[in-house]
Amino acid sequence: MAARENQGLQIALIIFVMLTIILSVTTYIFFDNYKKAIGEKNDAIAKAKEADNRLTKVNLEREGYFKLIDQKDIEESAESIVKKNEAKIEKYLALSGVNTQLKSYPEILKQMAETLQQKDIKLASHKDGEDKAVAELAAVKAKHETELANAKNDTTKAQSDYTTYSGTIKTALAALGQSKLEAEKAIKEKGDENIVLNDKIAAITKKATVVEKGLLVTVGNQKKIIDSHRDETPTLTDGQIVYVDERTKSAYVNIGRTDSLQRRVTFSVYDRGTNDVATAVKKGAIEIIEIIDDKISRARIVENSVSDPILPGDFIDSPLWYPGKRLKIAIAGAVDFDNDGISDRAKLKDLIIANGGTVVADVSERGEVMGAITPDTEKLIVGRGPDDRSDAKFTKPWNEVTADAKKYNIKFQSLQQFLDEVGYSPNSNRSQDAGNQRLVDTLPKPKDNQTQIVPRFPPRSAPAGSGNSAFQK
Repeated sequence: MAARENQGLQIALIIFVMLTIILSVTTYIFFDNYKKAIGEKNDAIAKAKEADNRLTKVNLEREGYFKLIDQKDIEESAESIVKKNEAKIEKYLALSGVNTQLKSYPEILKQMAETLQQKDIKLASHKDGEDKAVAELAAVKAKHETELANAKNDTTKAQSDYTTYSGTIKTALAALGQSKLEAEKAIKEKGDENIVLNDKIAAITKKATVVEKGLLVTVGNQKKIIDSHRDETPTLTDGQIVYVDERTKSAYVNIGRTDSLQRRVTFSVYDRGTNDVATAVKKGAIEIIEIIDDKISRARIVENSVSDPILPGDFIDSPLWYPGKRLKIAIAGAVDFDNDGISDRAKLKDLIIANGGTVVADVSERGEVMGAITPDTEKLIVGRGPDDRSDAKFTKPWNEVTADAKKYNIKFQSLQQFLDEVGYSPNSNRSQDAGNQRLVDTLPKPKDNQTQIVPRFPPRSAPAGSGNSAFQK
């Protein structure tokens, strides 16, 4: 009995121990699962909190985006919002002139900012122009207001003058009307006298016509008589070569003191068979260096040809010299005989004076004006005129003097033509003083016993020569 009780206790103890062990294991297992569940719970709570924070942040961002795109309906679908904003983007891009291919807000904003900046620059430029235009408008307006005020004053004065003159004119018209009545009365009274006078005038006119016819017949008869005595081969009127001194290179001419000839006058020499100097060819030139007596003068030969020398009987002619008369000459433009850049104006004037002319008008290359062209001016010698680079100081007087010459139908002559006419040669045996103003004699004068030998000059002509001679006529 006692053994059974001990065995039962042992069994009960074993069972108790086993239960205790099982309970301990079960408790441990449950506790471990509990810890895991607590950990998972905490993780879930943390994740839920994090998700909640993210949701809050997303909602805030969503609200910010909605505000940026002016989206009122927060329940509208994203697809609808995107389509609606794409349509807006395309619309505003087309209006603003920005690249319509852009889809990104930053790119769009960047281009819009650049476009706006360019527009601001243009606007500022236009603003400056507007300010300038406003200032100019104000100045013009002020000027016009001043002119308007002056015009009003002038109008007021004109009205006052009109009132004054109107009264004067009315008075004058009344007096004129009275005078008209008196004149009409006088004309009526003189009517008969006018008829008589008209008859007398008609008779005188008839008689004058008869006299005129008679005079025309007389003039015609006299013309026939003159023509019958006219020399059909007229010579030049200026003079002739009467003797040539080859030793001193001098020539004597048949004009002198009674013809008012002066020293230094230059003559062109033409062959003795010349009838028309205008078409003849000059064969040489001479320059008067001494007036011997009333009808004889000595000249130096300044141009001569070996093949066609100056001979007695040759005619002489000067474009400027006339017996007892000085031709009036005008000069215009730059004068340079040899194109060395130095003005030869003084030399040209010296040549004109030496050849019996006088300078009445001169327009220099610097625009200096001396004298004026008159209707009796013979010619205008033209030097180098103005060009595109010429100063108005020269161009204006040049235009004025040439216009006057055309108005008076004055002959234009180039500088070279004039030099050819007077027989000027840069290589001739003329000399000048240091002032380059006046020619002087360089040849010896004839002896005293030679001054009166002209009537005894032997006749002289060109040698006959052979058929090929340069002297053959």
